[in-house]
Amino acid sequence: MYDNDSKTGTDYEYNHGLDEYMQQSYKMPYQPKSLGESLAILREYKDTLPHDKYVSIESTVRGQAIEYQYCDREDIDRLVRLAKGEITYEEGKKEIHESIEKMLEHNRQNN
Repeated sequence: MYDNDSKTGTDYEYNHGLDEYMQQSYKMPYQPKSLGESLAILREYKDTLPHDKYVSIESTVRGQAIEYQYCDREDIDRLVRLAKGEITYEEGKKEIHESIEKMLEHNRQNN
């Protein structure tokens, strides 16, 4: 227990600052912390997609959020490119695999 309640606020600020530092130091993409943030990213693509494809991607983003997994810009960009036919399903899977491998390799080097 703390003698001074202000330490609780300090711990929060420290942890929040640490989170920002970790994202910068590992060059991680910003990870949305809510469905609203993911949908805000998707709205940037609204004028570039037919309505039915936009609604389909929105449904996917909402479905992920049920499990508290919020789509980031990279995920949404991949879904948009897939909907536009710019990449195939297999190419999308390959991109995801490469991204995971790169992150794991970076973690191995820094640990």
